[in-house]
Amino acid sequence: METIEQLKAHLAILEKELAEEEKIAAQKEKYINNHPDMVRIILLRKETDLKILTLREKISKMERKVTEQFLIYDGMQTWNHPQFQHKTSGWGESTNIQPEVLSKIDSVSPLYLLTNDDITNAVKYLINKAISEYLGLRDLQTELALLNSKSSELYEKEHNLDRRLRAGFESKAYDIRRNIDELKNLINNPKKYEEQEKRQSKKDEARDRLRRETVLDGIYTSLKIKIPKGEN
Repeated sequence: METIEQLKAHLAILEKELAEEEKIAAQKEKYINNHPDMVRIILLRKETDLKILTLREKISKMERKVTEQFLIYDGMQTWNHPQFQHKTSGWGESTNIQPEVLSKIDSVSPLYLLTNDDITNAVKYLINKAISEYLGLRDLQTELALLNSKSSELYEKEHNLDRRLRAGFESKAYDIRRNIDELKNLINNPKKYEEQEKRQSKKDEARDRLRRETVLDGIYTSLKIKIPKGEN
């Protein structure tokens, strides 16, 4: 059983090992991040992601020009998702669908005969149809899909290069930190440590005792096993 002072000495050694391991890991990360191919891929991916962000904002504004004709936008609701809730005993009717749109649907199929989903699904169809006829928006959506695909490819290249450059290197920092945490916990709880060591000592003694042939022979003798004679 190690004393608390011995645990502290062990802790000091581990902390030095951790500092050295973190230094090695930092150097490896620096090498990977500054590798010419990695720099090129990351820069290209950032440029692509910036284009995606700009394009999404532009598409969002264009989509709103269409959806505002179907949905009411008051700054609080999610404007590009139709919502409809029939009046119930506990709730009044609520919707963000334009009255004119509801009126047109009602003229074909009375609203009171339809479910909430029937109504919202019909409005979604109408919105998607309008967006599909917006040629400028369709072109931007196609461009966005291509950029998303390119971003995914670049991310995959970055991941594969990182794995290749990191091949053969495995930091021990995580395991060392875990051991340090365990030691600190023992040092900060000496009574718990002593009780734990006593329990472990008793377990070790019990296991060692049961491995001894003399002990096992004694158990065997005490059982008074009857060995059958002959084949019967």
